[in-house]
Amino acid sequence: MKKGFRKIGAVLLTFAMALAMNATVFAAPTGLSNGIKGDIDDSATAQGNVVTIVKELKVYNTTGGNIYLPTVGYNYTITAEAVAAGTTVTDSGNHVGIVYTGDTSALDATSKTVSFSSATTSGYNNDGTDTAVTITQPTAAATTGTSYYGGFQITFTPNTFTHAGIYRYKITEAEDTTNTLAKAGVSHQDTTYESVRYLDVYVRQAVQADVTAGDATAVGDRVIYGYVLWSPDSQNEDTSIDNTPNVAKTNGWVGATGGDEYNTYNLVVTKDIEGTLAEIGHQFPFQIVFTSPNATAATIHYTATNGIPATATTASLSSADTTTIGALSNSSSLKLTDDGSVTFYGIPAGVTATVQENNDTYDVYTVSATITAATAQSYTDVQVQAGDNATIISNLDNATTVAAVGSADTTTAWTNTLSVVSPTGFVVRFAPYALVLLGGILLITIGLVIYNKTNKKETA
Repeated sequence: MKKGFRKIGAVLLTFAMALAMNATVFAAPTGLSNGIKGDIDDSATAQGNVVTIVKELKVYNTTGGNIYLPTVGYNYTITAEAVAAGTTVTDSGNHVGIVYTGDTSALDATSKTVSFSSATTSGYNNDGTDTAVTITQPTAAATTGTSYYGGFQITFTPNTFTHAGIYRYKITEAEDTTNTLAKAGVSHQDTTYESVRYLDVYVRQAVQADVTAGDATAVGDRVIYGYVLWSPDSQNEDTSIDNTPNVAKTNGWVGATGGDEYNTYNLVVTKDIEGTLAEIGHQFPFQIVFTSPNATAATIHYTATNGIPATATTASLSSADTTTIGALSNSSSLKLTDDGSVTFYGIPAGVTATVQENNDTYDVYTVSATITAATAQSYTDVQVQAGDNATIISNLDNATTVAAVGSADTTTAWTNTLSVVSPTGFVVRFAPYALVLLGGILLITIGLVIYNKTNKKETA
């Protein structure tokens, strides 16, 4: 009888130990997309040793065009968060787990980086699957915003942890000192931005099932069965973490409290040539000067129709105050003829543009322009002499906030008119030929006079 009770007692003790070992299971995890990665019940399935944390960059364009991502970088520092003795976590099933200060020796590295640029070709999904995605640039930027996710991974060595429990780490974000937000034209999505996240790592001892599944080499090893990433957030009331209110589960730096945004607009320049004496097929040189108050560095792209360049071309807005595309001379790399147009895509909000045209013909054209812009200006009937420049539009820009960025391109419609030949224009256009004709007549007259004199002498 005593032996029977002993057997029953041993079974009950084993059962109790199993329950205690699973007491730190967090509530209903479904993937790190909601801040939690783990199993859905008390089975506490091993989750692997790698966790992915994402960073959101939401890009906008006034007409939903394809743009290049900005050049911006972020640095992340991972430290052990000091936890007071007796700190516990209680989940929705009233399981209580003890929280310990994180062990940085269990990490692959204590610093990580995330960056975006016009050369970025890969990112992450935001669904907690840690799945990489391919980004082909220029890439979509909807008027309502399109989100792209960079990220970093943290690899843990479970056996470095000295015992089972919940280990807490602090992750702090700082912008890269070279590729700053200001230089990239990037800003935080909201003023509630939080630069700190906390990562809780759930560790238990391995059982035979873990060895069989290949998650551990022996019973008694340690395995990770869950991750919880969270941030202080006064907009939420979630008391399930550390029994402390005003925290929010998250999968990284996303949304208003951690995501950033990049607003862009497009500049359209069109060209019409009118008049009976106008050179309809002439390509007029243009020059665009982009100016940034923050020395914004960005990549934009453009293609001309009925002009040059006829193929897709990229341009880098340098970190200097101004960047010039084209020239005010016949050698300009940017020219437009009748019914021509060029669109510059992906100009960072806040960058202004000055548009100029050069009259490299012999004629005097009357130039006018219709402008649609945040700071619209209007010029009509401006006479441009041969070889002169017309600065028709200056300081075109767009708003710097999503709400005011608009839904239309900034457009400058140029018209050069030469309906009749003015007196000055007549002289300029035909004087060279008239001089040649008069010179010829004069030479013939002189020749005849000389001939007549010579002929008279010979006759005498």
